[in-house]
Amino acid sequence: MSPQLHALILAGGLGTRLWPMSRASRPKQFLDMGLGKTMFQLTCDRVSKCVPFHRIWVITRPEFCGEVAREVPGLERTHILAEPYPRGTAAAVAWGTQMIRDQESDAVVAVFPSDHQIDDEVLFCQAIGAAVQRASESVDLVTLGLTPRWPETQYGYLEPGEELGRYGGTVCRRVVRFHEKPSEAEAEAYFRSGVMLWNSGIFIFNTEAFEHCLYSYSPGLLELARQVASGNNGDWKSLAPLYRQMPETSWDQEVLEHAGCISVFSVDFGWRDMGLWKTHMEKARYDKNHNHVSGKGLVLEGRDNFLYGSEGKMVTVMGLDGVAVILEGDAVVVCPRDKTADIGKLVKEMDGKGFKEFL
Repeated sequence: MSPQLHALILAGGLGTRLWPMSRASRPKQFLDMGLGKTMFQLTCDRVSKCVPFHRIWVITRPEFCGEVAREVPGLERTHILAEPYPRGTAAAVAWGTQMIRDQESDAVVAVFPSDHQIDDEVLFCQAIGAAVQRASESVDLVTLGLTPRWPETQYGYLEPGEELGRYGGTVCRRVVRFHEKPSEAEAEAYFRSGVMLWNSGIFIFNTEAFEHCLYSYSPGLLELARQVASGNNGDWKSLAPLYRQMPETSWDQEVLEHAGCISVFSVDFGWRDMGLWKTHMEKARYDKNHNHVSGKGLVLEGRDNFLYGSEGKMVTVMGLDGVAVILEGDAVVVCPRDKTADIGKLVKEMDGKGFKEFL
């Protein structure tokens, strides 16, 4: 593994797609989803097998900095970056990478979301090693792609092309096309193609490639990231006016949909995005009528239902098929089980109508 490798963990999201389990005061990355540790702790444990703790950086919201430090005491306190204003993953990746570049100009940076479950961590580290090797010797943004398990509209898709070589025995291919969050029809076509890959959200690149890419496709973002990094003094409030000028968009939309220098490794290490209810449905156990009940619940005269209840409250469904009923604290969602991916839209609507106390 390259001695210049740094990890940047994104831990500032609110997890609206997993509402009402994930709340603004306790988002998905700080939840224990039956795995013994929070998703953030598991991410740090996994990443620390590839990157020393003193080279792990975390970007989160100011109100979560204390939680980050408590959950993973081994992190360098100066590496816990408080994002002054929520702008999206493009700003977070750009600022975090610039902070790393200012400390070590020839660094290789690996960007990780904080809400993934990985079953095989040995294969995970091998994949990261191969990607680091590719990133060290090219100007590519390197990512890891996964074979789709269903036609999901909440993930980005990658179309792999020509072979670029083998790294650690793993084939690396040029990305011909990147598409973030397609329509239902497009996702179905991608799934049936047998070619397109899910974008894992994990990216590896050297800082020179990063600057070249941003200079080509988003020079304004690059300049703002430089200014924010140079003005960072540990006081997030002083950075807020400048950070507010960052584009409010995702890394995928701002850069990846336009960049021509992306390469991908197709991997299979048991990846799951725990920020989607669909993932929890996939993992759930079902009875003979394909009903799942978590907590106290009962389905009478129904099939293909998913019931999730908490805090000892009873959840029941009678005479219905294919519904999801999700009860957490003071909120409940009832919808067709194939519509849970749209819960983020529901949360946005609630926010706009003044129901912030439930978010």
